[in-house]
Parts: sequence; C-alpha cells; structure tokens
Amino acid sequence: MTPRIFVGAVERTPPAATDEEAPGPPRAGDAIAAPLAGTDYRLSGPEARHVAQALRMRVGQPLTLFTGTGGEYSTTITRIDRRDVVVRVERHDAIERESPCAVTLAQAVIAADMMDLVVRKAVELGVAAIAPVRAKSRARSGFVQRIPCYRPACGREC
Repeated sequence: MTPRIFVGAVERTPPAATDEEAPGPPRAGDAIAAPLAGTDYRLSGPEARHVAQALRMRVGQPLTLFTGTGGEYSTTITRIDRRDVVVRVERHDAIERESPCAVTLAQAVIAADMMDLVVRKAVELGVAAIAPVRAKSRARSGFVQRIPCYRPACGREC
C-alpha cells in the first residue's frame, strides 16, 4: 500500500519576478490549485521528515498526497535532501475516502490523559463530533469491556 501524506491547502505559486527569486517547486502549504502531471512538488518540515525518516522512503518510491479538498495525487519521490523531499506529480485521482456518515462518539468523562487519547484516536478514525457524557457509575480500574466488531456490519454504507 502506498503511504498517504496530508499536505494542507493548495494554491498556485505565482512566478518569480527575477531568476534569483525563482521559488522552485511549490512547498507544502503553498501547494497547487490543480497540479499538472509532470510537475514537481516540494515537501518540507514535518511532512518531509515523516517521509524521509519515519517511513524511510527512498527515491523512486510511490507516494500519495492529499489536500483535504477532495481526491489524491499520485506521485513518485525524485529527490530527498536533509530538509526537503521533492516528488513528481503523476496524476490526480478523484477518490473520496471520507465516510459519507457523520459519526458522533458519546464518551463518558474520564481522566484528562485518557480523554486526550480517546479524542486523538477518535479523530484518527474520522469521528465528526465527540459528546462528553456524565456516567452514573464507572468500571473498575484496569477493567476494559470490549464490544465485538462484526465485519459485515462495519463495512455497510449508512
């Protein structure tokens, strides 16, 4: 599976006035309104560090970028430097991976550090809203009750 990286909002980078001000490939955050196939795109900061160090990707490997505005960009890594990763945009795929269902999590109020973990994991899973509730009773410390997940039910459309 090709790794997916979020690069933020996208806009066209204006051309530089002189050659010495030439910006090179656009950076993450500048991004591009409609990247053209064959154009280069520069990842910097945490995105570049994640690709180069955490994922340990190499030149020539495929990478999928998404901006949160719909669709994905299929790219190939062309250069990895200490601060930047440059990828070549191959194509835009109009794939929508967000769930059409708005899921709300009703979560009993718990200790702050555990609540942070629950919120983080809920966001990773695509929960649209979290509703904290006050529970009458609570489970013993260390006791975890797991609700089974039945695969056919998990894959159903809303």
